[in-house]
Amino acid sequence: MRSSARARARAQRKSAVGVLVLVSLIVLGFSPETVEAARKSAAQCPDRVDINSADLATLRCLPGIGEKRAQAILDYRERHGVFTGPAALAAVVGVKLAAKLRPQIRVSPP
Repeated sequence: MRSSARARARAQRKSAVGVLVLVSLIVLGFSPETVEAARKSAAQCPDRVDINSADLATLRCLPGIGEKRAQAILDYRERHGVFTGPAALAAVVGVKLAAKLRPQIRVSPP
């Protein structure tokens, strides 16, 4: 009887490990990063985004910019006028994200 109990316990552990692996694969397959990457590639995003003329959908092509931040950029442009340079974006999205986005944005002259 002891050996059958051990065999059942071993089988249960293997099943639990299998379930954990399956759940991990599902979660990784539908992670926010994966969903965002698919959305951006489907939107035909440009290599560089002009933050002075981009619409909401185009701004969302930038990594770290979702709907709320894109709308905040549009609101800032409406209240304060055009961005004078890439560093001016920091007023809306923060210094770290603005620095990260610098190679992916451009600023058209006013």
